[in-house]
Amino acid sequence: MRAHLLALSTILAFTAAEAAGGTLTIRRQPIAALGWPAMTMSFRATPAAFLKGLKVGQKIGFDARQGTGLPELTAIRKQ
Repeated sequence: MRAHLLALSTILAFTAAEAAGGTLTIRRQPIAALGWPAMTMSFRATPAAFLKGLKVGQKIGFDARQGTGLPELTAIRKQ
């Protein structure tokens, strides 16, 4: 499935365990192309190196796609 562009989402929770597991919890805007309303949810970073240097409360833009299990982050842009 094609990646979908999102903007100005907020990192809500981010722990060392999440970083080690390659996941990130984000409060995000709606994703109309996937039929998802605005909500807080976890994403898997592909690759996990995307998570380096991120902090709780930081604003980011990102691209995502529906993965197997957790949705996948395919790009992160620090704001």
